[in-house]
Amino acid sequence: MRTLFLLALLAFSAVSDAQNLKFYYSKLTQSTLVTSKTNSSYIRKTPNAKAPYLMYGCRDETDDCGFMWSNKVDRMYNPEPYMVTSSTVALVVPDSKAKDFYRICVGTNSDNFFEAYLSKVATKPVNAMPITRKELRNEYFGYWIFPEGSGLQDVIVALDSDELYGVSNLMLGTIQNGLLVFAHSIPGYFLYDESVNKLTIKENVYGNQTVFLYGPKHCRPLSETSDYKVLNLGKLTSAEKKQLLLKLQADKKPNATIVRAKYAGPNESPAIRDIYWGNGVNGNFTAVSVMDLHL
Repeated sequence: MRTLFLLALLAFSAVSDAQNLKFYYSKLTQSTLVTSKTNSSYIRKTPNAKAPYLMYGCRDETDDCGFMWSNKVDRMYNPEPYMVTSSTVALVVPDSKAKDFYRICVGTNSDNFFEAYLSKVATKPVNAMPITRKELRNEYFGYWIFPEGSGLQDVIVALDSDELYGVSNLMLGTIQNGLLVFAHSIPGYFLYDESVNKLTIKENVYGNQTVFLYGPKHCRPLSETSDYKVLNLGKLTSAEKKQLLLKLQADKKPNATIVRAKYAGPNESPAIRDIYWGNGVNGNFTAVSVMDLHL
């Protein structure tokens, strides 16, 4: 009887330690990809071949840059046509009111996100190479995945950094139809510290960034070709996983949508590249869904 009581107590303890978390993510409603049929194709303001086309420019010797339409040009920005080229891929959706055009999204972040149009006759379909968990783990820096069978295998964490501007973001998302779809983004990064025994979070570092410190107990085994100490999400405790996911806003509504695909441009090797930036709640391209994460 005592043995049965102890087993029951252990089982109850294991259940008590288990933690669940609601994960809000952006689910793709469309996954059609196209590129320019020629060297480049204009992006139109409305679904009309004579509509104003998109331009982009910057003021001399400044980082003051912006989009504008060809019928309202500010020459102070030295604008040039902003086009879909044969080296770029766009995520598109059909428009029932404009059968000869695709609707696309333009912008580099949610602040200048807007929709525009691309002529179907100027494009051709693209079959992107499916992105897999295995290659993210073995071939790319800046992606972190949880182990199979962990209850979190659908979750992807990624670093998005711009060295020129000294900005880095950690993004949270999923793999869908061979594409990476991120729904959350916060300013921050992972940093190794040999003195750290548990995942430690530092706020407001270098321009309001969140830094996640990890130590030797959290690392993947060193490879034969590198002594870089890489964070292994599978070595985090349930409490540390929850701490990380909550700080990455997994339980909040998406604050952005970034979609990446793997493809090769003309005379280029295959690589994972951004194909879409959105505001996270745009119903033409994505819908907000929720899944239960078991930590």
